[in-house]
Amino acid sequence: MREGPSGGLSSNYDFCLTDLMKKSISVKRKKRGRPPTGVDPFVGVRLPAKMIERIDELAASQTTNRSEVIRGMLEQALDAKKKR
Repeated sequence: MREGPSGGLSSNYDFCLTDLMKKSISVKRKKRGRPPTGVDPFVGVRLPAKMIERIDELAASQTTNRSEVIRGMLEQALDAKKKR
């Protein structure tokens, strides 16, 4: 060992510590909650059970799903309202 600039004893170990330490790993933070499934806003509607059954029957006959049938009905109603 030899004397450092301040007069105290120094070793090469003091200067090697920074070379031995690895870079820290960047961690990608997770977002909370379920990821969004669509880009359009969600609109929830309560319907009577009988009406849902009729919509489901129509969807089965058209080989589509309930959401598509409801959107189609709303489009038709809005277009009919415009034409009047």
